[in-house]
Amino acid sequence: MDTNSDKHQAGMLCIRRVSSSFDACSTIALRSTNGVLAIICSLVVFEKISQSWPALNKRRAALQTVVLALYPLHYFLQI
Repeated sequence: MDTNSDKHQAGMLCIRRVSSSFDACSTIALRSTNGVLAIICSLVVFEKISQSWPALNKRRAALQTVVLALYPLHYFLQI
């Protein structure tokens, strides 16, 4: 009887692990991850633009970063 009980407990533990992994893939978690990665990528692009064109002031480099960040959105939403 103990082996069946142990199997049942192991099965329940496996089910809990699977359901918790689905919580990690929830819409809120994925959108938050996407937002964090977008901020990191924007900072990297800003630094790259600043290094590539040293004559640009910080405001112009920031504007170029925003334009590059929004380009895919503009491209896909253009009707």
